[in-house]
Amino acid sequence: MRIPGIAAVSLLSVLSLRCDGGSSSGGGAAPSPPPPPSSASAPASASAAPSSTKTGAIAGDVGPEGALDGTWTNAQGDKTLPLHLAVLPQATAPRSAVVVTKKLHATKPVGGHGAKNAVCKVTLDYAEVFGLPAAVEAKINPKLAPAVDFAMPDPCDHGVETTATFDVAHNDDGVLSVRTTGSIVDAQAAHPSSGSSTVNVLLDTGADLKLLGDVVKPADEKAFRAALASAVDAVAKRDHWDADSKGIVVDALATSTSFLLEKQGIRVLADSLPHAMAALGDEGFLIPYAKLPRPAGRVAALWGK
Repeated sequence: MRIPGIAAVSLLSVLSLRCDGGSSSGGGAAPSPPPPPSSASAPASASAAPSSTKTGAIAGDVGPEGALDGTWTNAQGDKTLPLHLAVLPQATAPRSAVVVTKKLHATKPVGGHGAKNAVCKVTLDYAEVFGLPAAVEAKINPKLAPAVDFAMPDPCDHGVETTATFDVAHNDDGVLSVRTTGSIVDAQAAHPSSGSSTVNVLLDTGADLKLLGDVVKPADEKAFRAALASAVDAVAKRDHWDADSKGIVVDALATSTSFLLEKQGIRVLADSLPHAMAALGDEGFLIPYAKLPRPAGRVAALWGK
């Protein structure tokens, strides 16, 4: 077991930590949620208040660099895992962040007069960042957390299953770009709800990046729309669109709030558009940086040297 960062915790106090029960866990390197989630939605609580039940113990030695190496042992004393805790430097001008996977997996039986054997089930994997100034982490992590739509229903009076997972599109050049996809299957709904949302932020400030204005400068919008029209051509020809239909789609995509900043270019997604246009597909349309003028400012590094 490896915990990527505990910069805000005194390592001397780690030796006396109690492993409290809870629904969330960290680990793994790296994707926030749809309508379902929106980055503007209030984040769902990752777990209830910590349990007072002791679930294990940590023992180890603190080295000269402040790292703790030791073992975790479960409450029964019959299972141990190696443990390494290290202080994670907090970069003031970060090129990338440490991205870990947080997990919230929980099941609750339906109460009251609900269907027999029905459950409310939450299976969420979402991103959290470390290695940045504390104030920046505090700005970014709520944007990556699951939207309140994904919280365990309370009360759980009929079957509901929510799932979410994420992918990191880019974590370099001082920019983090993450896409979260999710679904909600509600026994009382006519059909499942699914979708995705994206988060694009600067790693030094936590500020959001807007497609038009921050990534594509106003002077370059014409070139961007031309490149977008070229990317849409294959679908337009396949589906026999006329010029007006193609123009409507290009106009809508150009103002989409759902996009990813990838190593090769800008991927414009249809998730934030009306349902009919959202059916254009999950992959979106990739606009290579090479087809766009190199902008001035902090996102210029995406264009390479």
